[in-house]
Amino acid sequence: IEGFFNIEDWHSFGAYYDPTLMAWHANFEAAWPKLNAANAGKYDERFHRMWRFYLRVCAGMFRARSAHLRAARSGGPTEALIRVPWNDTVVMKRLLDSGARSFLVPYVQNAEEARRAVAATRYPPAGIRGFSGMHRGNDYARDKAYPQTAAADIFLAVQVESPQAVAEAGAIAAIEGVDCVFVGPNDLAANMGFLGHLETPQVRAAIGSVVAPVRAAGKLAGMLDYSVEGARS
Repeated sequence: IEGFFNIEDWHSFGAYYDPTLMAWHANFEAAWPKLNAANAGKYDERFHRMWRFYLRVCAGMFRARSAHLRAARSGGPTEALIRVPWNDTVVMKRLLDSGARSFLVPYVQNAEEARRAVAATRYPPAGIRGFSGMHRGNDYARDKAYPQTAAADIFLAVQVESPQAVAEAGAIAAIEGVDCVFVGPNDLAANMGFLGHLETPQVRAAIGSVVAPVRAAGKLAGMLDYSVEGARS
């Protein structure tokens, strides 16, 4: 997960990023194309030999038919990492029942909010996920072990996007069930008073300060960057 970057328009990505960056990111474990359609998995069939993709499924996906989510997961070896619009238990329950299992939760400020995100993905007594006996997630009741095994298949990344959250990164990472702490640089810069200026030294330092405490907790540190030098630093 360490090494996300963003492709704003997958169809024209060759023009959007210089060849150096495109060649450099080929060594990364994850890319971040913004695809909001049922053919998402098919792209991965074509390109998975170069990269293993995690997809950002934008907010519009929540209004799309559930068939789109199924197609995104079934078209190839893609795992759909869904950025939910907020730390919302109801939204996450619906997505879990639709078969989703990997989430990116925005604007998590502290350990308590991280704990709440984890709880949304777990059945009681470990969490507060509502139980339904028949849904796509459990293969319409054919997966009898699903209630006992579902939690082990969950990947949960939480975003830190403010100075307060950066300071709490270690405590957030220490929460059981959080797999990745992901820096949202644009909102972090804005919340630091540097709207639109990710290159500001104070912003770069804040982003870099997240890595050590997250790794010390045994979790993945994620980030988003738009340049080779920025990501390397």
